[in-house]
Amino acid sequence: MTAPSWLADPMRRHELRWWNGTAWTDHVSDSGIQSIDPPTPVVSVIAPQPTVPPPLSAPMRAPSRRPKPA
Repeated sequence: MTAPSWLADPMRRHELRWWNGTAWTDHVSDSGIQSIDPPTPVVSVIAPQPTVPPPLSAPMRAPSRRPKPA
């Protein structure tokens, strides 16, 4: 177990994050300025919509070649 100390932020959002000896805390530091940032961000995940192929259509028929009336 690591003793409580400032360590590199494992989330890589800040330079340092405080490890309390048991868990990461909200306390962070960048260029010596301390602030608060939750260690686990709230992430909104939007699931991609499934790609649905267009419905199959009836095969196209070639136009009939009727003789032109005389």
